[in-house]
Amino acid sequence: MNRQAWLRGVWCMLTSVIVLLGAINTASAISANDQNAAWSVWNNYFYYTLNNNSLGYYRNQEGSGSPTSFWQFAEQIEIAEDAKNVTMVNQLCSGFTQTYGTDWSGNTYNDDLEWASIAFNRAYQLTGNATYLTLAENGFNVAYNRGWDLTYGGGIWQNTADANGPGKLSCSNGPGCIAAYMIYQNTGNTSYLTKAQAINAWQKANCYDSATGRVRESNVQNNTCYSYDSGTFAGSCWYLGDTATAMKCGDWVQSNWGIQMQHFGTGADAGGFNGICMRWLGKVGYDPGFLRAVCDNAWADRNSVGLVSCYWYSRTSDTDSLYSWDCGSIVAAMLSVSPSQPGLVSGQVYQFEPQNAVGERLDVQGGLSADSTPTQIYTYNNSLAQKWKLIAVDAANGIYSLEPQNALGKCLDVRGGLSANGTVVQIYTADNTVAQEWKFIAVDAANGIYSLEPQNAVGERLDVQGGLSADGTPVQIYTANNSLAQEWKLSPYY
Repeated sequence: MNRQAWLRGVWCMLTSVIVLLGAINTASAISANDQNAAWSVWNNYFYYTLNNNSLGYYRNQEGSGSPTSFWQFAEQIEIAEDAKNVTMVNQLCSGFTQTYGTDWSGNTYNDDLEWASIAFNRAYQLTGNATYLTLAENGFNVAYNRGWDLTYGGGIWQNTADANGPGKLSCSNGPGCIAAYMIYQNTGNTSYLTKAQAINAWQKANCYDSATGRVRESNVQNNTCYSYDSGTFAGSCWYLGDTATAMKCGDWVQSNWGIQMQHFGTGADAGGFNGICMRWLGKVGYDPGFLRAVCDNAWADRNSVGLVSCYWYSRTSDTDSLYSWDCGSIVAAMLSVSPSQPGLVSGQVYQFEPQNAVGERLDVQGGLSADSTPTQIYTYNNSLAQKWKLIAVDAANGIYSLEPQNALGKCLDVRGGLSANGTVVQIYTADNTVAQEWKFIAVDAANGIYSLEPQNAVGERLDVQGGLSADGTPVQIYTANNSLAQEWKLSPYY
């Protein structure tokens, strides 16, 4: 991205009074209807398709026929991925490659290629389209191979023109680490894990203050900080198992900027920074109360049609010609927060939606109640066979049993207490065995997404067989592999 272009538009109002006022944690009012409204209005005003709906774009500004810039386009693909709208993700990926091609090496900004790599990695995870993974890997490789510096001690230069000095930016290292880790997730190639670890170690040593949680933009100056750097660094640390550092980054964001977040001018790259920060703080499971309060504050200032620009401290204009990138920031933020998922609640009844098959639910086959009835995925139908009560076994460690509401007294059970890949998951009379105990491991806690580890087979996960999405696909246990077929979104049933 061209930092000079947006610096002219940035204006910061970070007075102590604003920060103190912004830090007030108000009661949450965000609802699922608000999330849907924010997403729908943004699309109504800015999204368009071409070529018989095969190519998708976000217009740069209201009334414009021009799409957004390379990196903004990539990040807007991520917002559609946050919404898990597969149709739009495919349209946008096609629109992106139609506009910017499949060889991105002509773009001299390494961070731009990393943002695109993240977007296409996520597109692969959502759709299974291997072409997206190839583009993600190729884009990252170009950025890393020309950007990773050994002459000046490591780190990735933001731009090929920077490759004659020590100065490097967080904006090309946080996203670089995330892109590398995602490729490792998606391919199993450990060389990308090694790269992710090295990038993260450099940023932690050169741009991070461990005493405060502050993430600096540059390794050669100590003043400028941007919200998206805090978010992506938190995300990269979380991916690599350093949750404590990720949470400390969130603490600094909260104490420094408060619920108004960082202030930026309109129509420039910085307009979407806060949305990126919120996405990653949501993924790492940072303080849901704070994240909801940020969304409440901004959403309260929407204009008469429901658009929120990047000023999260005053009402959005009804007369200005707004920018899609600025207005998408609150959409990304709101999609990062689950208004109905404050945490796991023993005694609460939930439905479980497999993330490889959105719209399906964890289901007791045929709605039967007999011991050894297998489970499956099946289209949502609001039946008792798709409702499961959480019963705490060891809540402090996230371990619960699950009681099907069509068969009270039964539990979700690993058949025979076996631990082999492919073992059937069934219902069976409660017997207090570890084959009926499940550890909930947060994947995206803010959005209520968890993987479930059977305590009789540590290292396995509750898994949709073959990653398929058809009604009647069996549910089994299978070795943890970070696939969407092992991620389940919990929706409370009241």
